[in-house]
Amino acid sequence: MPGFKRVGIIGLGQIGSSLMLGLKGSYEVYGFDLSETACAFGEANGIEIKANLIEILESSEIVFLAVPSFEVIRLLEMISDLALKSPIVLVDMASTKLDIETKVLSLNFDSRYVSYVGIHPLAGNERPSFEGAELDLFRGRTMVVSSGSASDPRSSLAVAQLIVHDLGSRVIFVNPAIHDRVTNFTIQLPHVFAYLTSSFANEVNDQVLLQTLSGNSFAGVTRVARSSPVMVGSFLYSNREILRHSLVNLSSKVDAILKALDGDDAEEIIEILKLYSPAKVDLIEERFAETIALVDESSYHLAVDRFSRERYILDSIEAIDQELIVSGVTTSS
Repeated sequence: MPGFKRVGIIGLGQIGSSLMLGLKGSYEVYGFDLSETACAFGEANGIEIKANLIEILESSEIVFLAVPSFEVIRLLEMISDLALKSPIVLVDMASTKLDIETKVLSLNFDSRYVSYVGIHPLAGNERPSFEGAELDLFRGRTMVVSSGSASDPRSSLAVAQLIVHDLGSRVIFVNPAIHDRVTNFTIQLPHVFAYLTSSFANEVNDQVLLQTLSGNSFAGVTRVARSSPVMVGSFLYSNREILRHSLVNLSSKVDAILKALDGDDAEEIIEILKLYSPAKVDLIEERFAETIALVDESSYHLAVDRFSRERYILDSIEAIDQELIVSGVTTSS
């Protein structure tokens, strides 16, 4: 592990191009994108651009699908209809996981030729497409590796090793359903708020005064709202059931604030804000190091299950013979 030499990347936007920059020094990297300018960026950075989906699949041992969720699903459907000549690991990098893993299970790939791994890099910036590409975009950031039943444990550990060793990221294994519930609050809802808040800025005629009087919170919100609407719209829709429930719940809380604003003093709204304020949680991190014997296929399943259950955050993964040597941190409150 990981044992890969030839890496394919489908989608040379911000995430795919950053992945390209991070891996091209250690692997043969191939790219594919429908955008001619994105392909030109890839060629300018020394990677070989493939003409179509079949070419990049046949040239690679591992292929990263660095496209929005709905395009990942479309690609998986297309790949499932192909007669692959050699084994390949497919890695989706979308922001939601359960919908894609459900699709993978329904497609029933031949495990002799296709291994699937779902990941989610918690990294990015507001610059569009490959203009936002950075060599160290993932360094020091956390990357989720799905521990769902669709993901192949052996391949998941190999991908995790690549992520830690070559990209400098930390890895946490998370169940896809849990991942989507939590990122609804940490990623999707904040993006909705950012776009809604920024929409009011467009109503201010004096933009100079608007920028002069803006604080850090407004600057942060508008930065998030400059993210690609295609990317954001994709992950909002992919997690639509959970997000819709949260937005309905939010509307009732907004109604409570509106009612409090009609009151005689500030006490009612102060009490509401106290109720909504998050409790302060002090996380305690402890370093750990372990050696895990990988004697058979069940060993890989047990390792991934344990990493997910214990919430290990791995920053070092080494595979030597039939042993997996890992270290990182555990957190508790």
